[in-house]
Parts: sequence; structure tokens; C-alpha cells
Amino acid sequence: MAQQPIFLMVAGLSPQVVTETLYAFHRESSTSLVGAELHLITTLEGAQRAELTLLTGANARLPKLIADYGLPDIRFSTTHLHIIPDSQGRPLEDIRTPDDNAAAANFITQRVRDFTSRPDTALHVSLAGGRKTMGFYIGYALSLYGREQDTLSHVLVSERFESHPEFFYPTPESQVIYTRDGKPLDTRRAEVTLARIPFVRLRDELPQEALVQQLSFSDAVALLNAATQPAQLRVSVSTPRLICNGISVTLEPMEWMLYLWFVHRCQQRAEPLTPPVEGHPDRALANEMLGVIRHFDLEDRLSPRSLAALEDGLDLGPLRTRRSTLHRKLKLGLGRRLAEPFMIANVRHQRHSGWALTLCPEQITLTHHPLDGPLDSSPTPHVSQGGAT
Repeated sequence: MAQQPIFLMVAGLSPQVVTETLYAFHRESSTSLVGAELHLITTLEGAQRAELTLLTGANARLPKLIADYGLPDIRFSTTHLHIIPDSQGRPLEDIRTPDDNAAAANFITQRVRDFTSRPDTALHVSLAGGRKTMGFYIGYALSLYGREQDTLSHVLVSERFESHPEFFYPTPESQVIYTRDGKPLDTRRAEVTLARIPFVRLRDELPQEALVQQLSFSDAVALLNAATQPAQLRVSVSTPRLICNGISVTLEPMEWMLYLWFVHRCQQRAEPLTPPVEGHPDRALANEMLGVIRHFDLEDRLSPRSLAALEDGLDLGPLRTRRSTLHRKLKLGLGRRLAEPFMIANVRHQRHSGWALTLCPEQITLTHHPLDGPLDSSPTPHVSQGGAT
């Protein structure tokens, strides 16, 4: 089944970018316009201009473009004009202040995330319109959330026609417009070409929760930046939470205690743990884990059933399942790349192989205090992962 094309653009006071972009895509012909939907992110005045020049009246340019080149119907109405709100939720007249800039960044990022959440679509983002910061944010947002089928482009307009208030696209028949100094221009002779822009796709590096939560632009960038920093882990013996490079992940009690056990082994510089043989519960390993639980006075956090199961020994099946669930939650909360150094990995130490944390003891802070806040003064995204113990 063909993916529905969604065109997303930013615009300020020049709605011409809409018709120029659609014309360029039509001329390129590698992207179908059948079933296309158009969305424009803009300011209050930009929306008014877009409505008046593209949609309403006998001279509305979008219907003329469709008729001139026999394009399929393109869904675009006033409901597809997305006006950027300020920090108080009021429509922005223009982007003038740092607060306006931040509001635009967050709004654009949310729209791109929303459109890329629809699996049956292909999103085509244009950088052609709006202020430079708007173009930067929509391009960066696509880099954060873009999928394989999504594209980024810009339109190149021949110099004399570029930014001309009466030029919307090259017309199939001659039509004369005039420059500011009175020189005539024939819109039929204008050249508009599409420039495809390659971009880095970072979607797979984001935590799964970031694809559904309404994160701000800065928080989404912070999540990715965290993966580039040296691994630092904070673990509390009083709350079932891990803070990995400033990002909090909540675990279930048994997952947390399993992790505490491996943290303790790491700090003791123990050799990798040899997993038990499946179907043969290992009481020595169970006693070692129970010893850590008792060392931290955590027996009351476990149900009698869980304690009884431990006393019978550790079997490979349940232990492997718990480890896999723990890894899944780390990936969901941290993203694939950031989660990797915090996993209980398969390692080889000299001639001995087994399971261990690959962190150095110096990278781990073990505290008896609750982990209620971030590592520093910056906001800490908190990802809660539910699941049965």
C-alpha cells in the first residue's frame, strides 16, 4: 500500500513557498502527489496571508496551480494552518524574543513528531520559508524523528523571481509581473528546482518514550547528548530507580535488586558471573544475591514468594528473562545507544566469560538516599517503565 504524502512547511510572510515547493515536486515527479496533504506552520500574520493568497478568492494560487498543471487534489484548508503559540498559548504575531524562539522550537518539534507517528505516511519537509530559525528547527526536528521514507528539501528560485510578492510558481502561459524598478518579468520563464537535502536520522537513538511524549526541543536534544557523554550511573538502595547520565529509569523491585547485585559485584571487582545451567537451580548464586539483598536490608521489599524462590536457587530461565526485561526497559528509557553501557553484558575476562556490568567502579555512585532529582541543575527526563515482578 502506497504511503500518503504529507508536505510540511514553515512560512512567515511569504506563502509563495507553498506553491513553489509543490510545483518543484511535481516537476521532479519522483514523489507522487496523489492523496497529498499539506500543512503549514506559521505565525498569525503568516496564516492570514496564506489563507488570502492560497485559499480564498478568485485568484487563490493553490487551486490555480492544481488547475494549470492538472495536479491531483491536495488537501489544504484553514485547519492545516498551524499557528505557533507563545508561552501563554496565544497566537504569535512574529518571532521576536528568546521566549518566542523557544515556543517555535517546541511547537515545530511536536508537529514533526506527530506527523512521523503515522506509519502509513511519508513526510516531506521543506526548509524554504519562514525565519532562518524556523528552518533550522524543522530540519533538526526531522533529524530527531524522521524515518526512512521521510525527506528534507529546499526550493531554488531564479534570482529575479525570488521573494517577488507576485510570483508563486512558473505559469504554463506567459504572465507579466514587474520588479520594483518597473522591469517586466515573464513568470513562464522562471525556474524553480527542488534541492534534496540529506539528513542524519537519529530516531532510533531516542528512547521509545520520547516518540510518544511531548518533549520540548531542548529535552529531546538533551536525551541525544546524554548518549555522547561518558557513562555515569547513580543507584539508590532505597528507591528502585537508576539515573543513567542524568536520565531516570524506574524498575520493578526484582529487576532493581538484580541490578544492585551486579552493581555490588562491579564495585567488588568480581569476575564475570557464570550463569547457572538451565534446569539446575544454583543455590550458591542465589545465596550470593540474597547476601547482597540482606546487606542492603531489602528483604522486606520482596514478597515471601520471591524470597522462597531465591532460597530454592537461581535457574537460568527466570534469570535470563529478568535480565532481558531489564535490558528492554533500559532501551525504552534511554534509547539503544545510551542504554548499552548500563546493561548486564556478556563479557570475557581472560579465560572466563559470563555476565557483568562493563562500567568501572569509579563510574558508579551508590547511595542510601532517594534519587529524587537530577545529577545537576538541568531538568532530568524521567521515564517510568511498568511491568509485573
